Amino acid sequence: MKSFALLVLTVLVVVGLAVGAPAQGKTRSCGTVAAPGYHAFNTKARGLRCSKARSIVKKWLDAKAQPSTGPRGWKCHRSLVEPWTCRHDRQRIYFIFHSY
Repeated sequence: MKSFALLVLTVLVVVGLAVGAPAQGKTRSCGTVAAPGYHAFNTKARGLRCSKARSIVKKWLDAKAQPSTGPRGWKCHRSLVEPWTCRHDRQRIYFIFHSY
């Protein structure tokens, strides 16, 4: 009986890990975020929901893209030919920034 319970517990743990792992690793396409004079397109999120990623980018754009290093609390880097990559722990937000 103990071995059966251990087997069931092991299967549940493995299934739980298998179900939870891809969600963290899946990159979602989240569309475009706009504010007067700014927009971020081809926005993507990894490790967080699109609604949360769009909200973070939207607040940054509404603040006239200040600070210039990206959304507060996120470590971002960019180059002239690559989209922005912002990280916070294991979460990632990717976007192409444009001001006009």
